[in-house]
Amino acid sequence: MTSPSADFVLFSELLVDLCGTFAYGFIARQLLRDRRLVGGNRALRWLAACVAFWYLGCLVDEVVAVLVPGRPWFGTTLDVSRGLSWLAVFPLLVHAVWRLAGDLTEGSRHPSRLWLVPGYVAFAAFCVPAITYWRSGHLLLAATAGELVWPIITHTTVLAVMAAFLLTRTHLTSVDLTLQRFIRWFLFTLLLVVIALVLCVRSPEADWLRLTAQGVGLGPAMVLLLFVQRHTILKLSVSLTTLRHFMNAVVVVVLIMAAGPVINADGSEVFRRLVAWSVLLALLGGTAYSALTEVMTRRSAALRRFIEPTVPIAELEDLLRNLRSFDSDRRTLQRLVTESLQRWLGTGVRFVDSEPMADELMQYFADPDTRGSDLVDASAPVAEILSREGLHAAFPLRVAGCIDEVLVIESGIAGGGVRAGENEAIELVLGQLATVLDLQSVARARLAAEQRSFEHERLSTLGLVAASLAHEVKNPLASMKALAQTVHEELKASAQLEQATDLAAIVDQIDRLDQVTREILGFAKPRSGDNTDLAAITRSAVYILRAEARRRGVIIEAEQVHDVGPVAGSTASWQSVVFNLLLNAVKHAPNSTSVTARLSRINRDSIVFETTNGGPAIDSAVAKRIFEPFVSHGGTGLGLSVVARRAEDLGATIRLSNNPGEVRFTLSIKQVEV
Repeated sequence: MTSPSADFVLFSELLVDLCGTFAYGFIARQLLRDRRLVGGNRALRWLAACVAFWYLGCLVDEVVAVLVPGRPWFGTTLDVSRGLSWLAVFPLLVHAVWRLAGDLTEGSRHPSRLWLVPGYVAFAAFCVPAITYWRSGHLLLAATAGELVWPIITHTTVLAVMAAFLLTRTHLTSVDLTLQRFIRWFLFTLLLVVIALVLCVRSPEADWLRLTAQGVGLGPAMVLLLFVQRHTILKLSVSLTTLRHFMNAVVVVVLIMAAGPVINADGSEVFRRLVAWSVLLALLGGTAYSALTEVMTRRSAALRRFIEPTVPIAELEDLLRNLRSFDSDRRTLQRLVTESLQRWLGTGVRFVDSEPMADELMQYFADPDTRGSDLVDASAPVAEILSREGLHAAFPLRVAGCIDEVLVIESGIAGGGVRAGENEAIELVLGQLATVLDLQSVARARLAAEQRSFEHERLSTLGLVAASLAHEVKNPLASMKALAQTVHEELKASAQLEQATDLAAIVDQIDRLDQVTREILGFAKPRSGDNTDLAAITRSAVYILRAEARRRGVIIEAEQVHDVGPVAGSTASWQSVVFNLLLNAVKHAPNSTSVTARLSRINRDSIVFETTNGGPAIDSAVAKRIFEPFVSHGGTGLGLSVVARRAEDLGATIRLSNNPGEVRFTLSIKQVEV
């Protein structure tokens, strides 16, 4: 049996060491996890790690002393390690403050590196006796501290004064009031730590001094965590969830310790071991809780829902941040939302827009005043739909103020579904998604408008070029026509009829070009008073294109061209339409295939002109825009756009029948027989 007073000192040391391990361990973990938090201040990271290791070493030493009789085999190594870590704290403190003095003070330069030399030189000097004592194998840290009392006091005091001087310098030159308050509180706790350590080193056998020194050592960590929580100092942030886990572990240990006097077990060896085991389990549970729960909840959504019953704030913020990405398409963003909500709510989540019940829900949510709800809060119509479909809740996704889709949440097990307070989080996520989708829609519309404006400018430029070209071509065409007519008359007189026929076709084409140039120069549209023999134009175009077809190994046929009588529109316009359609068919017909031209009157008011060629179908993406300028499946992209524009001016419509093995253009002409 041991005395209750001895138990009080032991248990108090265990609690202080446990709190120190948690506090400094948490700070060290945050600094080591994200290297961007304090820039390149590695000394600050190592400082937190060394203090955490000191408290951990003291805690393990106390626990092992209770659970394992005698000195364990690793006792010497543990004592040397925690002793060196404690001695390293002070040069690291000077180094960290030296770095902060330059980083956190506006317009201030780093102090000289000579400030770092004394601390590291003194620490290196302590390594020699540490190695000697480690080799002896029977070290007691208190005895070692007694033998080196004055070097340790000197080391501690001098380096603490140096750190205090650098902190004071930073305080005087800084304009940040929060930083100034932090430095004042930190200096105060640092002074208390140094006083307690000096007293402890001078009287290492005094348990109450050792306990006081360890308790005062928590001061800097508490000040830092307090300012981090209130002001995010040093760009650190405190995870309240993690701290809550640590505090829960400490509370459990306190309750176990308090139970000793109640059950009259204080002072017994068994109760000491029980407390030691509780401290050890609290240490393992507090440090490994997050990692263990992450592993377990990754495998079971229901377990995650049980352990984390509310939407994690950090994950919610990450999701909202990711939704702002314009690089992702709609489906990717929706999948990101549903996967996150499924993980948080522990049940199935999906968007519906085509299921039978979607129309009912979208009709209900069409009213902008209606909000999402679950089975408990839903109105009668929605509750009936949710109950019938086995759903737990439904929320509208409104883009630009209009209902777009509905998010439904399935009924789940182990608390799956929406709980109190989570409706707002879901609506926040859907609101962010709707905003991003709306902005993407606006961006696409603006891009399309800019594209149309760009194409309009290109067409305008092309029109000016065409007008200039027409003006330059007009006079040479007149000369060519005169010469061709002269030769045609001579050949006809000498009975060379085949050559005369070819020259007649050339003269006709020159007339066509002349008419086109006149229309371009005058921006003329087909005049309603003009009449054209469409059958004659078709046969002439087939005749002219036979030479091109033979060169490509294609046969062009016009057997199904019937006389349909004159149609309204200028000859040049109809020649442009017919010739371009037949030329397009010849160019894209594979070798050893045929091109067919058809012209027939369906009834008194309808005439149909068709061109058909074999070969593979046009790519669907090109086929959708085949009549737009500069959209091509092998040419310049202007021929078919000219055809479509001319056909519209002539009162006709054109369509494409795009099938493998047969590509057909059909021109439907609404024309009263003249």
